[in-house]
Amino acid sequence: MKKRKPITAAKLTPRLRQVVRLTSLGCTLTDVGAILGISPNTADNHRTRAMKVLGVDRTALLTRAAIKLRVSSINDQLTAAEKRKLGPRRKKKRAR
Repeated sequence: MKKRKPITAAKLTPRLRQVVRLTSLGCTLTDVGAILGISPNTADNHRTRAMKVLGVDRTALLTRAAIKLRVSSINDQLTAAEKRKLGPRRKKKRAR
C-alpha cells in the first residue's frame, strides 16, 4: 500500500489560495476571473494547479480540502468588494 503525503496548504501561493477560496464559495471560473481581474482560462489554470498541489481531482474535493486546511470556512462569504467586482448577475430569459 502506497503512503499518501499529508495535504498541506503551505505550498499554495497567495493567488492559488484566492482561487481556491472563491471556488469553495461556489464561484464559477468566470466569476473568479472577474473578481481577481484575470481571464477565466487563467482562473482555470490556477484551479487546476491548486488541485494538483493539494492532491485532489474534483472541485468538490477541492472545497473540502479548503475547509479542512482553513483556506475557507463553512460560514465564509464574498466580501463587499468582491461582490462589487462581480457586478450585477444577469437574469436568464424565460422561454415562453
